[in-house]
Amino acid sequence: MSATFFLKLTYASFKSVYKIIVITLVGFVLSRSGLYDQSARKHVSTLIIHVLMPSLLFTHVSFALNSTSVEGLILHLWLPGYAVLHPCLGFAISYISLTIYDKLVGRFNKDKTTAYTESNKTLYRTLGIISCSFANSGTMPFGVIEALCYNVPTGTLGADLDAESCAKKGIGFVSLYLVVLSPSLWTFSPMMLKKEHEKRRRVSHTLATISTISDADSPTKEDFETGISSLTSSPVNGAETSPSPSPSYWSRLKSQPPPLLATFFGVFMGLTKLSKFYAPSDSILFPFITSPLEMIASSAVPLSMINLGASIEATWRSSFDLRCSPSVAPPMPKTMLLVIVISKLILVPSVSISLTYFLITVQLLPRDDPILLVVLMLESTPPLAFQIINMIQLYCCQAEGAAAKIYLVEYGVGMITMVAWLSLILAII
Repeated sequence: MSATFFLKLTYASFKSVYKIIVITLVGFVLSRSGLYDQSARKHVSTLIIHVLMPSLLFTHVSFALNSTSVEGLILHLWLPGYAVLHPCLGFAISYISLTIYDKLVGRFNKDKTTAYTESNKTLYRTLGIISCSFANSGTMPFGVIEALCYNVPTGTLGADLDAESCAKKGIGFVSLYLVVLSPSLWTFSPMMLKKEHEKRRRVSHTLATISTISDADSPTKEDFETGISSLTSSPVNGAETSPSPSPSYWSRLKSQPPPLLATFFGVFMGLTKLSKFYAPSDSILFPFITSPLEMIASSAVPLSMINLGASIEATWRSSFDLRCSPSVAPPMPKTMLLVIVISKLILVPSVSISLTYFLITVQLLPRDDPILLVVLMLESTPPLAFQIINMIQLYCCQAEGAAAKIYLVEYGVGMITMVAWLSLILAII
């Protein structure tokens, strides 16, 4: 690979992430100036999750499926297959890595607050597993694919494709990948974060209960751990509760995250081809429905980046919602953060790209469709998804500081690792 080609590749990768850095800095500055506090972050997260992100997912998913034939879906089943593979791979690698870390170097203070510190450890593990399982599979791949198509030598990503056709085809592949990935992201991540939030709330209640005990009867380590154990498995007030009636189907449906519902609705509209009535073409409904919806959806990613920048700044000032205290997680150990970053940016792409190379070698993957191969391997390389910080701010505010540090390190290191992985990917195809 020539030095000129490598420089073009580096520029293409940097071009796809520099906007992320700039917009994130805007949130950092706004938070530093006092114009963007915890209350603002939470309200904006609510807006993103309930309005902006559903609009973005609905339009991307329905348009991607509307423009793809049934034969095309069958031909490109590798895309949904990899959309299942990568989260499972991230989960397995992070779980194994963090388990080994816990056994070898994960040492916590052995005092009367051991149970509470153990709670911190489970929260860190949850953040590590989520961040390794769900990458930025939309914003960064869209930018990288477009930059690659317009900057790499002609013919690298398909002999019969010009830059515009290459970008359109690659973005279509990324959209199909998101059709499968989005439901899993918006199902499992909120569920795990809500579970950790409830666990820490109960631990905080236990600490408050213990603090009311007189000095003469100060709780021992065993008393503290017993109290935590009994309270975690029972209602916070300790009272017996009668079983609540099973919620109705409509109640369960309304309790689902709006982005998940929007994704399923987009799949339905795309597969039934009903989306052709409002697709961005010559449809009569385009100016009235699609155009405003796309304008709303376009705000989702920039606002998520601004929220991220504000969270990073708040981490440095330790300025978080007082309603989360005293259960706000203390700083994550640097060694654990290192394990998470290596698992996400090194180990997951290594396994995914090695598997893809093997499938190409045994001729199960088509070598004559290089843009498909690039998308399949590229989707394993980005840092964690932007949506996770919005979920944390809404569902588990205690983890915001720890998550912000993961974002800061992963996106800083990820810019270097993505260039390296892209070089390898282009060498393979």
